[in-house]
Amino acid sequence: MDDFDPYGKIPDAEPEPKASPKKKKVSPGRKIAYSAVGTALSLIMIALTCYLPLTAAPLVMISLSFNIVTEKCGLGYGIMCMLASVGLGFVICIGAIGVMLIVVVVFVPYSLLCVFLRKLDYSSVKKALLRMPIIAAFAALETFFVWLLGSVVVGYVDITGIIQRIGGAFAAGYIVVTLIAVLIFEAIDWMFVTFGKAIVKKLK
Repeated sequence: MDDFDPYGKIPDAEPEPKASPKKKKVSPGRKIAYSAVGTALSLIMIALTCYLPLTAAPLVMISLSFNIVTEKCGLGYGIMCMLASVGLGFVICIGAIGVMLIVVVVFVPYSLLCVFLRKLDYSSVKKALLRMPIIAAFAALETFFVWLLGSVVVGYVDITGIIQRIGGAFAAGYIVVTLIAVLIFEAIDWMFVTFGKAIVKKLK
């Protein structure tokens, strides 16, 4: 026997492998609480846009709320948060349907897109280079959809008015507006991914 010790010593036992730390699961009660808070914040941003002389800027926080709920609680709770926010938003902003159309056309689809792109964050250059063209294409498409809404959302996002102020041919102005929208969306996307992940890590 190779491990036999004539002095009666017992061979040292091999150390047991350390168990990998388990990821803490969020209880159903906490998921409901997170979803309720996300919905409340979204409705506050919608109400601010509807009843105060503001642009659509507060609405960008809606997607951040949706993304945090989805990241922390799962896709099902994220979708419930979106549906509740949209449904109650139409009730709150019954006299300002344009705000809700922007939410439905722009920010809800963006939140869903972020779910599919959750593995493509900005943690590496490769991931960023894969994510950025997708966000750019989405921003260009959303610019077109908002332009089609025309006078319905003119009080919040007036793409035609911006093109007219730029001057020159309509096509050239539209291209400039689209490029501006792409740059803004890229900046917002970086902010959402970076701060969203940081907020999720801080939530206990």
